[in-house]
Amino acid sequence: MLARGRMTLNSHHARWLFVGCLAVAGFSGAMAVTSYVALRPPDRRFPKPHQELLQQASRDLIQAMEQRRQVPLFLRDALEKAPNLSDAERQALARSVAERAPYLLAAGAVDRAGGVTWWILPQGPPFAESGATLREALRRARWRNLLGLSSQMLVSEKSGRDLLIFLEPLRMLSGRFQNLVALFEFKSLVEDVLQQDIPSWVAIRLMEDRRVLYRSEAWPAMGPPAGTPVAERQVRFESIRWILQMVREAPSAAKPSRWWGVGTVAAVALAVLGVLGMFWAADYLGRLAMTDELTGLYNRRFFLERWAQEVERSKRYQRSLSCLLIDVNGFKQINDLAGHPTGDRVLKQIAQELKRQLRVSDILARFGGDEFIVALPEAGPAQAALVAEKLRRLSIVGAWKETFPLGPVTLSVGLAQLKAGDSPQQVIERADEDLYATRGEAVEARPIPLP
Repeated sequence: MLARGRMTLNSHHARWLFVGCLAVAGFSGAMAVTSYVALRPPDRRFPKPHQELLQQASRDLIQAMEQRRQVPLFLRDALEKAPNLSDAERQALARSVAERAPYLLAAGAVDRAGGVTWWILPQGPPFAESGATLREALRRARWRNLLGLSSQMLVSEKSGRDLLIFLEPLRMLSGRFQNLVALFEFKSLVEDVLQQDIPSWVAIRLMEDRRVLYRSEAWPAMGPPAGTPVAERQVRFESIRWILQMVREAPSAAKPSRWWGVGTVAAVALAVLGVLGMFWAADYLGRLAMTDELTGLYNRRFFLERWAQEVERSKRYQRSLSCLLIDVNGFKQINDLAGHPTGDRVLKQIAQELKRQLRVSDILARFGGDEFIVALPEAGPAQAALVAEKLRRLSIVGAWKETFPLGPVTLSVGLAQLKAGDSPQQVIERADEDLYATRGEAVEARPIPLP
């Protein structure tokens, strides 16, 4: 669609843009994966003994994480079944769980203000450091917490000790606490698991990005020099991503061509652009589904959905709610005399004027043709009548006079108040009846061509 020498995007174009961006993102993602695989050294396949050891170690690490996660889950289920337990009873419950959870340092609950009530007191460093560690964990988990998801993370204290922290949101709609928390000593836990699976003479370490979480005693002596490859295996548990590495004897891989790197970067960039384009197109289509293309106001379908919600809210909380139905006087005559393009300009001008006259909280929509509709939340009969009278007195003169000399445009307004037992449609019907009952004199003031 062309408008004033430039392309105007409509819903048809947006759909094709969405499909095109999806294709670009998929193709570029496949290119990126292919380039990444090609960049990997050809001799990365593990020798069978190393592979089996790493697989068993990673499996046992995940099982150990799952066992520790059961601590806050058990406390959550117990509290939700018996929410009226005293603090002493909660402490006794937590101690009974601690007896079966090695390396548990502390357990408690976090209230909605961020304060923590410890049922098992933190061990090791002072309380202040444990509290700071917990605040950091809550900050990192705030988005998952808003979605009601459990969180697992590794946080380092100033003393150098690593803590494995589990946060479990409570599912109760009300109550004193919002999250349950359990803190575990990480290094001892990992040593216990890996020493059961890996012989002491094997050099192994656990990495998080570039940070070393654990390193066996054999690693410094057998540690690989720069460029020597290691056998690796990823350890994944919920949001935790670690890499388990083991030294092995193998020749260095040949250095790949730099063009592979350029291709990978280009493919990733295209994939990102494709995904961003998909999000933009989806957002644009969503806005088109709820707005009127001519005036930019909400459309009829969206208004009826919001109107039903407002009626339900007003009934539930016993609040006032009014509805205005607005008609443009003599709009058929405007179209017949001045043409539809001028009629469109009139409707746009009226839409802008109505937005200026109404509150931000009011819901204004084009109801169809030359009709507009307004929901007035928290507006009683007297206040709604004042708004309706203010709109009836409007005399709108716009830029359409440049193309056709029309007089001022006026509006007819019907008013209805929500009553007990009304359905959303009944209120709109009463507003329509009031519109036709009160438009008598206004019809005589239809705009006419100026001499």
